[in-house]
Amino acid sequence: MRIKKILFIDLDGTLVANPLGSHTLPEIRRVLSEFTGLDEETVRRSFLETHLKLLIEDPLKAFDWQYITDLLLRKYFIKRSVDVVSIHKRYCDKTFVYDDAILFLEKIRYSYDIDKMILATNGLSKFQECVISYANIEKYFDHVYTPDKKGCLKNSRCFFETEDSVNENVFKIMIGDDLVFDIYFPSLYGLKTIYIDRYDKGVRETMYMKIFNIKIDHVRPNYIAKDLFEAQKAIHEMLSFK
Repeated sequence: MRIKKILFIDLDGTLVANPLGSHTLPEIRRVLSEFTGLDEETVRRSFLETHLKLLIEDPLKAFDWQYITDLLLRKYFIKRSVDVVSIHKRYCDKTFVYDDAILFLEKIRYSYDIDKMILATNGLSKFQECVISYANIEKYFDHVYTPDKKGCLKNSRCFFETEDSVNENVFKIMIGDDLVFDIYFPSLYGLKTIYIDRYDKGVRETMYMKIFNIKIDHVRPNYIAKDLFEAQKAIHEMLSFK
């Protein structure tokens, strides 16, 4: 029986630089700082602490920046609202598509024997839709998987389940830049992994490893690629054995 090949590709840090981190959240922190009278560093720490706490206690809310903002407003007794999605949409034209992304997607989509390409992100649809639209990359994918669509994050097996999963002859690859969500957990669930290390940081300890109590020597990508051109070579090598 023919083996089906499914490729999962991360969005932020892999295909694009998302303005959410560079523009949207800094503005949210400035607004909260003004509302509360706290310095921005204190607000930043509160934001991060809440995000990390939710990863354990309520994972589907962990990347919902509107929810986190609302929590902090209530925490500091601020009776005002901040529309995070609207602010984010103002910055979506700041989305930077990495130079190698489009050529990579074109090559993989049209020159390789891939049955499905799935854009796999922990970002919620309400934040990612305008980024994906601006980057003009949805046409390369069969599906876009987000936590609100799948009901889980990339640390759960359910995120990588497809209608093909009942077929044992399925070969899955995950490509991404996060050592925990794109490498460690997908590896646990049987996917082959390609770590995109654009800034030559190597396999090093991250805050998500600490939160999930993951030992660094347990994070073992099948390939480490400095860019998507090297990732393409890794895919070619992986598929040559199938």
